[in-house]
Amino acid sequence: MVLAVTLDTSDQPQNGFSGAETEYRVKVYGEANERVTLRWRLDFNRAALAQGVTDVALDRAGSGEARFELRIPETKPGVVLKTNLHISIGKISATTPFWIFPKDAFWDRMEWLKSLELLLYDPSKTTKNTLKGIPTSRVADLESLEEGILLVGDGVTLRTELFEALTVCASKGIPVICLAPDFKGLTLTGKIAGFRITSRSGFDDRLDRLPEPKSYALAARRNQLVLRTAEHDDLVQGSFIRIGIGESDTPILVLGENIVTHWDEHPAASFLLFALLEKLDSTREKGTTPDEDNR
Repeated sequence: MVLAVTLDTSDQPQNGFSGAETEYRVKVYGEANERVTLRWRLDFNRAALAQGVTDVALDRAGSGEARFELRIPETKPGVVLKTNLHISIGKISATTPFWIFPKDAFWDRMEWLKSLELLLYDPSKTTKNTLKGIPTSRVADLESLEEGILLVGDGVTLRTELFEALTVCASKGIPVICLAPDFKGLTLTGKIAGFRITSRSGFDDRLDRLPEPKSYALAARRNQLVLRTAEHDDLVQGSFIRIGIGESDTPILVLGENIVTHWDEHPAASFLLFALLEKLDSTREKGTTPDEDNR
């Protein structure tokens, strides 16, 4: 008799690209040395989109793991489809939502992207090729910028001089998104309207977290803000930082999840960037900050 069936939701995907395949794992607990049959079905409005059967051999402790290839059906461009994945062994079952995302997060949004006037600071040229379908203008002289949204390329080390240049941009009303940067003991003074390490909830909560995000640490010390890549310290830690600059509280967003590395593998990469840009654009129009808009 099988006592329980549980999904390993801590690291199993709950979304995938249209037409892709992904491995799914299910932990099974029951009687020692038992062999059981696991059935799975991906459905939409009770209609099966994909299904399969696999056997699971439980060990002497009564535990085992089922693995199966989940073949994600094709969907129309621009359509995000919520489906349900049902797992069952006999009368015991579990259900989890599974979101199917189109391969192009920016389908039919090219004119909108152009209107954002996206600027890319990418000295190591690690990001431009990944974002090749997105209209960006590469920039080197940050102090001369007057408008737009600034993307700081993947893995750039934010040293004091560079970060001060970013605060100048934000003080002009130019939002900044830093893609998985590193900090090497950065201490900031002045112009900081507010800061917080937080989750990225509110920026499309349907999306999985990307693997192995960078974690950052920060602390306020008198009139200073200390930032660095987290290792083993007691500062507040997290993989998403929002820093407000100047009277307008224009944000510098620091994203620890590496969207460039996982761009072609996980919907969370391109669709997270889409959500960030959409939120920044809407808050610029309304004159609010992303945090205010999430409340």
